[in-house]
Amino acid sequence: WTQRELAEETGLGEGFVSRIVKTLEAQQLIDSDKEGRLFLAKPWVMLEAWQQGYDFNKHDIFQGHVAGRSGEETQAKLSSTLKSLNIDHAATGLGAAWLYSRFASFRTVSIYLKEWPDNNILDKVGFREKTSGANVWLILPKDSDVFYQAKSITDIPCVHPIQVWLDLKSHPERAQEAAKELKNFLEL
Repeated sequence: WTQRELAEETGLGEGFVSRIVKTLEAQQLIDSDKEGRLFLAKPWVMLEAWQQGYDFNKHDIFQGHVAGRSGEETQAKLSSTLKSLNIDHAATGLGAAWLYSRFASFRTVSIYLKEWPDNNILDKVGFREKTSGANVWLILPKDSDVFYQAKSITDIPCVHPIQVWLDLKSHPERAQEAAKELKNFLEL
């Protein structure tokens, strides 16, 4: 991308983007071609630095329970119900990692919501808030960037695989193994 395209895509000012680009060039993390298009010189170094500074817990996370025999069933049921009620959402964490890479079964389902649903909707999805025995995390993100380039996989909206990879750092179960598998899937 050119600096101008980055500024347009992100909504940031061109001067601000220029300063960021100069800093990243000085750190040899990005480079440019003859046409001025930018690319990552060291994608995994950049991603790992991003992960170190990323704090999943800055989001509002509500832990609870939704009945289901497996993580797959719970995730599909939850997503289907939210979709039928026109609630914008996207899976992350182990459930989204499983959809992208089919690595490891999971119990905890993590779903970003664009806005918090009222109690009637929570009743319809069967969500009971509690931390003990929680199998569902409903997450209100601090900003809507987590939805950037979200896409549906088997009819379940998922955040971008890089966002999933970042979020796995703070997830339970086999999250670290899933992150390694997803890293192979990303092919940067």
